[in-house]
Amino acid sequence: MTLFLPEAPEVSPKNDKLPPAAATTLEAYLHGYRLSALVHAAISLNIGEYFAKGGLGVAALCEKTGWHPEALQLFLEALASIGLLDLNAGKYTLTKLGQGILPSNIASLTSALTSFKTLYSSFLDLPEVVRSGGPVDQVGAPCYWSRFRREDSVRKEFYANVENSLSKYLDPLLAEIDVSSATHVIDIGGATGMLLNAILSRWPYLRGTLMERPEVVMDLQRHAGLVGEDLVFDLIPSDFFRHIPAGGDLYILCRVLHDWADEEAQTILTNCASAMSAGARLLLIEKTITKENEADMALHNLKMMVLFGGKERTLPQFAKLLNNAGLEFTGARKTNSPLNVIEARKR
Repeated sequence: MTLFLPEAPEVSPKNDKLPPAAATTLEAYLHGYRLSALVHAAISLNIGEYFAKGGLGVAALCEKTGWHPEALQLFLEALASIGLLDLNAGKYTLTKLGQGILPSNIASLTSALTSFKTLYSSFLDLPEVVRSGGPVDQVGAPCYWSRFRREDSVRKEFYANVENSLSKYLDPLLAEIDVSSATHVIDIGGATGMLLNAILSRWPYLRGTLMERPEVVMDLQRHAGLVGEDLVFDLIPSDFFRHIPAGGDLYILCRVLHDWADEEAQTILTNCASAMSAGARLLLIEKTITKENEADMALHNLKMMVLFGGKERTLPQFAKLLNNAGLEFTGARKTNSPLNVIEARKR
């Protein structure tokens, strides 16, 4: 996105007058929504598919789609202005960058595409988030999670984002998950159970249990692939702020704690510790902030705060949360992905 924004000039703190170049840069930042909206619309309208076989003029594309000619003309000109299309001899063609919106290439953009409207509307509340420390609605819960409980469409979007993100990292994660001493794996807040299903496929002698909120369990039971004999793990409806089932010797929290502030994360871990027997292990699968990536993580971390009221953490911050919950931090393993496997044991 910075490709299309002017370089930010230096402004002397001793000079109150804003240089024209600085004003232009700030205005470009404020208009950044146009870029994301253009790309979102191009994918939503399947523009890549129409141009997959070659160049098209406005009239030809109108004939194929029935879209408004003048609006389409302006839209294609805008796509050309940000480098997705080229115009030659009255025909538009995909650029090398534009080939990223071909149907065969957009899988990597699925998460960003499905969450676009939710994230955009959430970031409009950023001033209030800064004032209060997180989005809170009338029932006292972060707005996103209140909607998650009530609205099927929000959960569907969440499941799609989880599966799209996790599917890219399953093999690196499985390579670093140690199940050598385990017999019963309990996945806490594991959404659709993608990780647990992968673990049970790799090590079929294990027993698996997915603990999720009641509305998620109902969604999974209604899903055609997760009913009757096709169900390869047990389902337990519960709320990890109130109760986590006992009986497992390996517990997993995959990308759960980053959705919550420290107080809530501490409650989840304390409930885990209460459920675990002596010697049982807990795996946290999370990104970790380091000196090397802290600048790159800044906007992502802000997204976690705006959307969920949560945050990413450093390894020492995870170790402190674990220790306060009565769990012993025993180490962390890097994977060939942005995620790490952090291990703790019941004292």
